[in-house]
Amino acid sequence: MDTTRRALWRGAYCLNLLDAGLTLGALRLGAVEGNPLMAWPPLMLAYKLILAALLLRWLARRPEPLAQSGLRLCCGLYGALDLYHLAARLALALVG
Repeated sequence: MDTTRRALWRGAYCLNLLDAGLTLGALRLGAVEGNPLMAWPPLMLAYKLILAALLLRWLARRPEPLAQSGLRLCCGLYGALDLYHLAARLALALVG
């Protein structure tokens, strides 16, 4: 695995973990999980910690150029989702 793919894999996984933490925090504040498969926190954590890591690692090890594009897409989507979480948390703090 080259340096770029390793950095993308680690970045996507870190953003995934941040998403898990922000989601758990939002659930504690009364939010409702939009994805019904992730509504049960233990299942969500198992997915985020294990399955997502394995899938991202598999993608990082693929030789096709499209795999690297997929990792970039994962980073972008997780980053956007994390920004959404942070913006929602900030809006709640300002209103409440």
